[in-house]
Amino acid sequence: MVEKIKFLQHRNTLRVLLTLAALVLAAVLFSSCENSGAQPFAKTSGSSLPPLSGNLSASDVWIEFPPDRGEFPLEPLTIVVYAANTGGIGAINVRANGQEIPQGPITPLNQDGTLLRMDSIWMPPAEGEYILEARAGGGSPAYIRFCIGSCQTATDTPIASETPTPTLGTPTPGTETPTLTPTVTSTTDASQPVTIDFWVDPPYINASECASLNWHVVGAQTVYLDGSLVPSTGTESVCPCKNTTYNLNVVKPDNTTEDRWASLEVYGSCDVETEEPPAPEDTTGPDINSTNLIWESCEFFGQASVSDASGVSWTKFYFNLNDQGWGSIWMSEVGGGTWISDAGISVSDGMGTPIGTIEYYMEASDTLGNPNQSSIQTHDYMSCSG
Repeated sequence: MVEKIKFLQHRNTLRVLLTLAALVLAAVLFSSCENSGAQPFAKTSGSSLPPLSGNLSASDVWIEFPPDRGEFPLEPLTIVVYAANTGGIGAINVRANGQEIPQGPITPLNQDGTLLRMDSIWMPPAEGEYILEARAGGGSPAYIRFCIGSCQTATDTPIASETPTPTLGTPTPGTETPTLTPTVTSTTDASQPVTIDFWVDPPYINASECASLNWHVVGAQTVYLDGSLVPSTGTESVCPCKNTTYNLNVVKPDNTTEDRWASLEVYGSCDVETEEPPAPEDTTGPDINSTNLIWESCEFFGQASVSDASGVSWTKFYFNLNDQGWGSIWMSEVGGGTWISDAGISVSDGMGTPIGTIEYYMEASDTLGNPNQSSIQTHDYMSCSG
C-alpha cells in the first residue's frame, strides 16, 4: 500500500509539471502563429499529455504539433511528438505521406526515461494535404491530417478509425488512476477495396529508346516499385537494353500484399562502345636483308636493305680484314631502304694474287631503340693494283 501511494504521488506531480509545460508550449506556438500569419487552430483532444499508468505495456504516442486539421505556409515546420512507455522507448519514428522524416532530438521528461519528447524540423516538399504518422516502441501509431498552403480537402473527410490517441480524463475521487479517453484515427479504411493500375507505354521499344512506366494505386498503405518506396501515383522513364519485367508491390490496409507486373519488350541491342586493344609493343629491331659487298676502285663498300615499321634510326657496316680485328663504318640510306657504307675498305696490295679474306656484317636500330644485326659473311678477295 505504501508503494502504491508513492506511485500516485509521483504520477500526480509529473502530471502537474507536464500540464504546465504544455501550457507554456501552447502559448509560444500561438504567438508564433500570430507573427507568421498562419491560420489559428483549436487544440484537439489528443494534444494533452497522458499520465503514466502502472499497467501500461505498449508504447503510447501522440502528436503535439502540428494540430489535426491545421493549415500552415510552405516553410520549415517543427514536428513535436510525445511518447510514453513504462518499459522504456528505443526510438520515435515519424512519416509524412509515407515518407520518413529524419528523427530530431529526443528529450527525456522524467528520470527513468519512460516519457519522451521529440522535436524534428521538417521542410514540406510542396503544398497540399499531408497525413502525419508517429510510432514509438511496439505500440499503435498516431495519425493527424493537416494542410500546407491552400488545401480544400484538409477538413472534408475524417481519418478512419484505427489508433486511439490518449487524453487526460477527469479523476474520480477515490480512484487510483485517471481514465484515458481514446480518440480514434487512421489513414485508410480496411473495408474499402484497393485499386491498382500498372502499365508501361509503349509496351515495346527499340534498343537505346525509352518507355514510360506508370502506376496509380488507391486505398493502399504503401507502394513499392522494384523494392523502392514510391508515391501511390507516379511515372518513371525506363530505357533498358533487353526485355525487362517490372514489379509493383502494394501493401493493403489489412497488411496483406498484392503484386502487379509490367513487361517491356526490347528489339535489338544497345551499341556498346568497345576500346580497341592497344597495339603490341615493338621490341624487335629492323629487318636486315640483301647484305653484300660492292667493289669500286680497289675498295669494298658494305651494302644492305634495312626496314622497320617504326622507322630506322641508324645502320653500321662491321668488317674484319685478314683477322686484323673488327672495325665499323657508318652507313647512309641512298633510297628505297638501301643503305651503303660512308667509306670503303682499301685492298690495293697487288694484282691477281688471292691474298686475303674479309668478314663482315651489318647492325641497325629502329627509332624505339631496338637493335638487330645480320649474320657474319666471308668474302675472299684478290689484291688490286692501285
